[in-house]
Amino acid sequence: MNPRRHGLAVFSFCIMSLVLTACAGGGSSTAVSDTRPVGKVSQCKSGDTHIADSSQCLQDEAACYPLTDGSWCTGPRGETCPNGTRELKSGQSCPSGAKCFKPSASLHCVIDL
Repeated sequence: MNPRRHGLAVFSFCIMSLVLTACAGGGSSTAVSDTRPVGKVSQCKSGDTHIADSSQCLQDEAACYPLTDGSWCTGPRGETCPNGTRELKSGQSCPSGAKCFKPSASLHCVIDL
């Protein structure tokens, strides 16, 4: 076989394979896919509210987490620094020998190194 013809045959085979692969995956499905996140807990924590989806979650320092059934829970959490840290008062600079961070927009915390 002529090398030029052989190259053309290989190229044609590759193009045809790509076209057939794309066509095979292009069908539409009538099934509706469920893309809701699924959590690891099955019920809301005490004091939290059961809601249908994340668009109903409380804002600003609130908890919002999915349940195993795909629904959600939300509830206020308040602003507190994590265990092992303390709050840095407004206007104060980070003390030497410490690391400062903001876990939320209005809370500054300090951890001593």
